[in-house]
Amino acid sequence: MSRIRLAFFGLIFSTSLHAEAVSVSDMDNKTAAADDQAQQCVLLLQNIHTGVDRAQGMVVAKRWKESQELYSTSADALPRFVQQCPAFTDQAHVLETQVKAELLQVKEAINRQHTCDEAIDHGFDLDLQTSAARRENKDPRFLDKLLVSAENSWQTAVENCTGSYHESAVSSLRAAQQARKENAELLADSPACENAYKNAVAIGDLARQAKKDRRHEESIMLYNKLHMAWNRVADNCSGPRNQMAKKEIESSSLEASNAQYCAPQWADAAEATKLLNQAKMSSAVYAERELLMNKAEVLWREAVDLCKGEPQKQAKLNADSIAKERATPLPITAITELGKHRPLPPAPAVQVTEITAPTAAPTLPVPDNKASLSAPAKVSAKIVEMPAPQTVSIPEKVNAPVVTDNTPLTVVDNVKFQGDFHSDGGKVTGSGVIEFPDGDIYRGRIIQGMRSGKGRLEWKNGQIYDGDWVDDHATGVGAILFRNGNRYQGDVVDGAPQGQGQLDLSSGDRYVGHFDRGVFNGQGTYTWKSGSFYTGAWKDGKKNGFGKTILPNGFGFEGEYLDDTETANVKRIKPKS
Repeated sequence: MSRIRLAFFGLIFSTSLHAEAVSVSDMDNKTAAADDQAQQCVLLLQNIHTGVDRAQGMVVAKRWKESQELYSTSADALPRFVQQCPAFTDQAHVLETQVKAELLQVKEAINRQHTCDEAIDHGFDLDLQTSAARRENKDPRFLDKLLVSAENSWQTAVENCTGSYHESAVSSLRAAQQARKENAELLADSPACENAYKNAVAIGDLARQAKKDRRHEESIMLYNKLHMAWNRVADNCSGPRNQMAKKEIESSSLEASNAQYCAPQWADAAEATKLLNQAKMSSAVYAERELLMNKAEVLWREAVDLCKGEPQKQAKLNADSIAKERATPLPITAITELGKHRPLPPAPAVQVTEITAPTAAPTLPVPDNKASLSAPAKVSAKIVEMPAPQTVSIPEKVNAPVVTDNTPLTVVDNVKFQGDFHSDGGKVTGSGVIEFPDGDIYRGRIIQGMRSGKGRLEWKNGQIYDGDWVDDHATGVGAILFRNGNRYQGDVVDGAPQGQGQLDLSSGDRYVGHFDRGVFNGQGTYTWKSGSFYTGAWKDGKKNGFGKTILPNGFGFEGEYLDDTETANVKRIKPKS
């Protein structure tokens, strides 16, 4: 019995030990599995973070589509991650909130980019339509519709584009707004302006086509009409069309001159150059090529004197290129034998209206004469002085204006006096600087309200007369600087060149000789910038009477001229040996 009990207790103890060993083994396995799962969750979370980092890199590079795909992949992975790794729920929710917010921003950027692209494309299309409508001289009301649409498109682009596209959109928007503003002024123009403008555009097209087809006589006639047409536009239009007309008046005048004097010469020179190039490519003998080379250069040299503007520059380049290629001096007889000897364009006439100075000085107000102004004079209460009022001594003789920074400045009826001035019989006498309300300034001597002696009048528009004055008239010897850059030095009567003088034009040309009311009259010499010159008789601004035209190489023409045109007795002359 006792043996059975011992065996039974032994069995129980053995079973208990075995059960305890199995329990410890299960716990170890569970702990290992949990550690493995935690490591897997960490790796999964790191992979998701890596995807987000790549998406942010695409954002920086503005690769929106790729960024959207990466953010979407990360957003889809996070819910599955939470189910698989509940221990990381808090971290996953924080990351998920971040990813959703950044994905929303990317989608908005994609929408803006799409809107930006559409707005830019539409804006470009409208700009092209507007340019075409202007070329076709469409009605300003039609242009206004295009410009309104263009302005709206560029405004949309400004609001949705970034970087360089944004800057370009801002610039295009400003241009559209300015164009619409200018077009609004056209809408206000009269029917007379509209008709004048359409006529000018149509004549211009015909003139250019005639020039292209080398119909010289017709192009001359059309360019002269074009000059008149743009004058009509300037008279009837305001705003942008008026400004355009003023530019076209100058341009059409140049084109008319080139059509008459330059185009025939250019055609001959171009044909000679063509023959020269053909000879270079063939087996022509040296003497033939040399003759063609000399002829081409001579014709281009003549074109330099006959053409204006860009054609003149190109003609000189062509002539210099041929001379450089030949590498020997042009034969002295080449111009006489090979040239066309066409008459030169007339010298530009000097208009009296351009240079005449005002004959009467603005009224010079004086202090209130109720107070005696004998020397030393007290300043009337009507006058405001800087610094405080003080007595002014009357000089016995003034050789030249003397004005310093400390000279009192007196203001009377908005006319400013700086210098030594006093009342003389109720009129201003003295020397110094006078600034009138309209901005004109006179520096010099005033006697009883009239400019006298040496003085300088500076107009607000930039024109200047510096010289003699007699009884308020610019008369004697003086210099005139015109606002267009021309400068005259010589005899002057009533503000206009009268007598002997020299006129230097802003173009580089020069006239030295006799003037009559600002126009070339009598004997004089006109020298072109190119070096050619005419010396002889002038009448009413044109070559009239006996004269000589000498080219830079010494050859020229001599004889009678009538209204800038050579008569039948004009003969060629050679350089003096």
